[in-house]
Amino acid sequence: MRNSIQRLTILLLTSHFSCRSPFWKNVALGSASWFLGAKFHSRRAVKKSSKTAALQQQKLYERYVQDVSTLKTQNMQLQEYIQATTVQQLADEFRQADTNQDNKVSRLEFEQYKRQYLKMHPEADPSMFPRFEDFDPDHNGMVTFTEHEDYYRKQGMIA
Repeated sequence: MRNSIQRLTILLLTSHFSCRSPFWKNVALGSASWFLGAKFHSRRAVKKSSKTAALQQQKLYERYVQDVSTLKTQNMQLQEYIQATTVQQLADEFRQADTNQDNKVSRLEFEQYKRQYLKMHPEADPSMFPRFEDFDPDHNGMVTFTEHEDYYRKQGMIA
């Protein structure tokens, strides 16, 4: 394409153009100049817009990285909050079940708590409620707070 434009320009300037009229020479020369000028101008415009687009893309990427980092931080904080809340809720449940406050839950206390819980939450399925034996791995008839936490740790509810 460039070679054809150069040949056309040389042809016009050396007066080997078939039409000897100055009007047509001027029209041809003006058209060639306009075409060449548009080519150079469009090339500059494309470079400028490409540079602007690259800067905008870089800014967007930096913003994306910053937003992802912020979301990761917020996600970790939320997980820590959920973990702390779950541990607190499970500790409260243990204390509610331990009616004589000896830091151990007997089978009787467990069954009383289970009945009370199911009475307060009629939508709960009784078969989904853990068995006393699930909490008492040493089968001594008492569930300590550590055994209670270990059960929920095995279930993946606390870390």
